[in-house]
Amino acid sequence: MDLQDSVVKELKQRGCEVVRRTSALVFLVHPESPGIMVRVGTVFVVAETSEAEILRQRLDRFDAASFVSQLRAYEIGRAR
Repeated sequence: MDLQDSVVKELKQRGCEVVRRTSALVFLVHPESPGIMVRVGTVFVVAETSEAEILRQRLDRFDAASFVSQLRAYEIGRAR
């Protein structure tokens, strides 16, 4: 299992679902986070909306707990 697959597995364990795969990218969404897509590439893991990038972490330093926590903080701020 390569690093990208490991990150995808961690995100799936936290409720994300794979919606698309290409040769270099995996796109995931979370049912409780409408409008946010997570893109796992070969260098970065990026969360984005249709308007902007929300969060970016290097693949080789990915911390799933921190990533999900920051996404939740963004959603709380967006809901206000």
